[in-house]
Amino acid sequence: MFLPILNINIWYYIDMQTEIDSLRQRIIEFEVRNDKLMKQMMKENNWRDARIEKLEWQFNKLEKESESKKNRKFQIRCIQIAKEILNKEPMIEYCPPFLNGLELDAFF
Repeated sequence: MFLPILNINIWYYIDMQTEIDSLRQRIIEFEVRNDKLMKQMMKENNWRDARIEKLEWQFNKLEKESESKKNRKFQIRCIQIAKEILNKEPMIEYCPPFLNGLELDAFF
């Protein structure tokens, strides 16, 4: 009488143990896949960070160039106004651009 019940319990145990092993294997597969995806995401994030840094650098460079051009246009306009008011030709002296955008001076 105990033998059939014991036999059923053993088969149930073996079935459950097989299921547990199968689930453990699936967990390992998911962890491996997760590791691959994490590495891929990190690589893509590093690429994006580098791209953002490069674009920010280019933006700042263009912004400085734009500011320099605005300063130059303003200086030229001021010289033209002074020329009209004073009726004299200015003597224009060009300065190197590393002086923070002050590229030319005019003397009357």
